[in-house]
Order: sequence, then structure tokens, then C-alpha cells
Amino acid sequence: MFTSKKIMLSNNRQPVCAGLFLLIAVLLNGISLSGQTRQTVGLAQDGNSYRLGQTSHNNLPKKDWNPSSVVYYDILVPQPGAMPYLSLAARGGDGGKYEIKDVLGHTVRTGQGGQGALVKALFKIGTGTNELKPGSTLRVIVGQSGRSSHNNWGSLGNDSGGGGGGTGILYLPAGANGNNTSNWQILAVAGGGGGGNAGTGGEATNGLPGEITENGFINSALPGVFTDMGQNGHGGASWDEFTKRVGGGGGTSTDGKGQGHYVDGTPIKCAGKCGFQGVNGVLLPIGGAGGDEYANYGGYGFGGGGGSGNGGSWVQTPGGGGGGYSGGYSGVNKEYRDNSLGGGGGGSYLNPAIMLPGTGVKNKNSATNDPGNGYVEYQFFATNPVVTRDLGFEYHKGTESSILNMGNWTLKWQYDGNLVLYQAGVAKWASNTQNKGTDLYFQGDGNLVIYQSGNPVWNSGTDAPHQGGKGGRKLVLTSEGSLFIIDQDSKVIWAGH
Repeated sequence: MFTSKKIMLSNNRQPVCAGLFLLIAVLLNGISLSGQTRQTVGLAQDGNSYRLGQTSHNNLPKKDWNPSSVVYYDILVPQPGAMPYLSLAARGGDGGKYEIKDVLGHTVRTGQGGQGALVKALFKIGTGTNELKPGSTLRVIVGQSGRSSHNNWGSLGNDSGGGGGGTGILYLPAGANGNNTSNWQILAVAGGGGGGNAGTGGEATNGLPGEITENGFINSALPGVFTDMGQNGHGGASWDEFTKRVGGGGGTSTDGKGQGHYVDGTPIKCAGKCGFQGVNGVLLPIGGAGGDEYANYGGYGFGGGGGSGNGGSWVQTPGGGGGGYSGGYSGVNKEYRDNSLGGGGGGSYLNPAIMLPGTGVKNKNSATNDPGNGYVEYQFFATNPVVTRDLGFEYHKGTESSILNMGNWTLKWQYDGNLVLYQAGVAKWASNTQNKGTDLYFQGDGNLVIYQSGNPVWNSGTDAPHQGGKGGRKLVLTSEGSLFIIDQDSKVIWAGH
């Protein structure tokens, strides 16, 4: 949705915002709260895109991992200037993978890590209602990947990677006391992915990706599920009755249930921690550590990913759950759900009261053989780079109308009954209904339909019955020429270009 120039400043594919070094305010003031290091940074209002990254621990043995190297960022909201629109994109950390290797070191089986979710939205800087006030603080907590590992062929057991940490962006209004928990508002959270599983018996199960719902992945097959786990900001549950070597992901709730738990509600050390942690008796958004009791620890984040151990000679050890707005459940031993040893993804969130209408997008990814940390990208715009149209519009044959205009992109309903997206007069996408279409409707059921004398000849397939009850709500065109339809949860359910 928002493209950019990206400047890579690290060789482990975890880019760091170039503006930190090119512009100022890298006040590496080394303020440490509960093991995390805070960096105060400034933003580059130049129209380019920059990325804030995280320290990688994926290839380190646990004994060499230094939790104090974990970084979160505090950013001062600038004056709006000539570019008052700020786009923010957050991606959760990926779950770790687990590989089985043969005696020559060749990989023969891999349980891939679930990828973190991606959320994007646009915000306006200003003094109006629900605008980001100059002088306020944005806190960026970037999720790490869960730790990956491997086992040599001939070793028994089923082993797994840790869950990825969620990535969060929070807002503290100018003048508000940062030591008051309730003054921090969550703008966005991208859920982390679950850890993958591989064993010597022939099976391999990928971790599940971060969810685009506020709830983390919930395994309905779990017996005696502890209610509320993985929902409403609570941490995800774990069911590993043999060893308790695997944890669910952490959430964001401050009611004491933000950490992952065992299904009976018992806290376990290998569960991901809540994104809010106690500092001098006050819960503050500094990110939570991943579960770390066993070898394949989860990633730090908002909240932390669940850890997972090496199963040993006879134990099936499921993958750790991803952290996020709500934590993902850990993987489950196979007797409770077929092929279920991969961890579940954490939940994601966008604040509907502060983001600009129609700009929120949540993307659910898949699994990856190359797990990486999450990130946050930002970019400033002089004008709103997104235009939308709501349900209910209609056009008819014999007219030529511009439905949406953004920059040099125009979506047109043509005289000949064709719906066409142009860039500077060059057609880039079309419904291909020329000389067929007589009427265009964005219907109340959420479907965009072209009719020929009452008979449909093209449709977007976004009506509520075909979308689980949540049909299309807005037709969106971005400054990059992305044309899509989103539902009431800002989920993209159709893309034309």
C-alpha cells in the first residue's frame, strides 16, 4: 500500500531506519528498563520510507543471547509541516523453524516458521480530534523472531521453534504522564508467527502465521481450555501435558492475563510475556520477553513469543505460540488434533478511533524457511495517499465517470460499460466488460457488480455470504495504484491491481 525507498543497514535482513543515522536524534541514551534498551529517535519528513528494526538473536545459542540488547524506540511526534500525513506499517516477528538434518548435514525435513502478520494504516498529525498531537510520543516495540534450531538425523523426538514476538506501536499524548498505564494508547499491533515442528518419524508441521483478528489462534480441539486465553488481549494457552516445555504467546492485557498460561491457568516460564511489564510497580509498554526456559526461546515483542524445548528421545514438543495483541496457542500434541504440532499465531490490532478511515489494512501471510525479525516502516505524505468510496454508489451506461482519483491514477466507468484503472492515461487493469456492462453497483451486500440488463457479467465476489458474513465496505485506491476492497475489519478481501 505504501511504497518506498528502503536503505539496508544490516546484513541479517533486519533493516534499521536510515533516518536514525542520517538525521539526528539517534540519542542512544542507553536508558534501560527491565533489560530492554530505549532509543530516542527522530523522524525524517522527506517523503521516503524508513524502517525501524530489532536486534537478532535467531542464530545464537541461549547461553550467548543477551536480553539487554533488545531495543524499543521512543519517537517525538513532529510539527505537521508540509507533510502532515504519517503512514505506519508494522510486521510481527516470524516463528522459528526446526530442521532435521542427515549425517552429512543436509536438511531432509523442515517445519517452517509461521510469518508475522502485517498491518498498515495512515494517521494525521495535527491538533484536531483524533489526530496525533505534536510533542506526543510514539513508542515502537519491534518483535523478534522465535529461535530456530535443528537436530541430526537419527535423533528421536519431535522438536520445534519458538514463537515470534508481536510488533506494537503505542501513543502517549503530549503532556500525559508516561508512568500512568492508562495514558498509553495502542495504535497498531502485528501478531507474531508460531514456531514450526519437525520430527524423525516423517512428519513436519509449519507454524501458523500471525492472525489478522484481535484474537490469537485458538485450537478448539484442546481439552479443558482455560477460558479467555488467546482472546481480548490475553496470552495464549499451552497444552503439553508431558513436559510443559512449550508456551503460548503473550498478549497486551493489563488485567494479569497478558502472559501465556497452561490451559488450567497456571503460569509457566516458557510462555511469552505480556507487552506491558512492571517497572517500579507500574505496568509500562516496554515489551515482553519470549518464553525462555528451554532451548528454543520465543522472540521479545509486544507481547513475547512462546518458547519450545527439545523433545528428547520420546517426547513430542510442539511449536511456541506467537505473541501479539492476544497470544497464539502453542502447538498441540497429535493425539488432540491431527498434524497440530506447529504453534499458533498471535492476534493483530488497528485503532479505529485514530487511524484515518479506509486506510487500515491487515495482511495474513504464510510460512517461511527464512524466519526474520519484525519491523516498523514509516513514511510522510503531503496529502492523503488513499481515497475511498463507500457502499451504495451506482453508474449506468451512457455515462463516463471517474469513480476514484489519486495522483496520476484514475478508476473510470466508461461509456462502453468497462471499468478501467488508468495510470497517466495508460490502462493498467480492467473488468473486460466493454460492450457488455450496462450498470455498475457497489451493493449493500458488499459486492461490486457489473450487470448487463439485469444479469451479472462481472463481480468482485465480496458479498457477505461469500466472506463469512463480512462483505465489502470500502473501495480503495492508493497513490501507488493499489485497487482493493476492504471489509468492516479493514481486511483486504479483493484486489484488482
